[in-house]
Amino acid sequence: MTMRMVLGIAAAAALAGAAGAAQAQGALGGDPAKGLATFKQQCTACHSADPGVEGAAPNLRGVVGRKAGSDPKFTAYTPAIKAARITWTPATLDAFLSGPARMIPGTAMPITLPDPKMRRDVVAYLASLKR
Repeated sequence: MTMRMVLGIAAAAALAGAAGAAQAQGALGGDPAKGLATFKQQCTACHSADPGVEGAAPNLRGVVGRKAGSDPKFTAYTPAIKAARITWTPATLDAFLSGPARMIPGTAMPITLPDPKMRRDVVAYLASLKR
């Protein structure tokens, strides 16, 4: 492999990483780094975002684009979540986090993030996580 090929591959990888960060930043205008901090404080008692780690609530790695109640590794979804017919997008996650029981009556999700900036940051963080 020539040095030019190595540099080309490195440049392509850097561009792909920048594109992923820009996409996450674009998730409702949030900051993924701040979202990670909030996620650790508010969400990790029940949720994990580490690959393959399940907890009391579903793993949220790759949640953006996933149908609610569809992670096959998590088997304790409430009937309300299973019946929700929602695909998690930045907008639906933002709405859910602003009032889970209001959006999906019967959900077991007890945490609400009333601050819009905090929600945008958490959603940006979740959007940055790919399966």
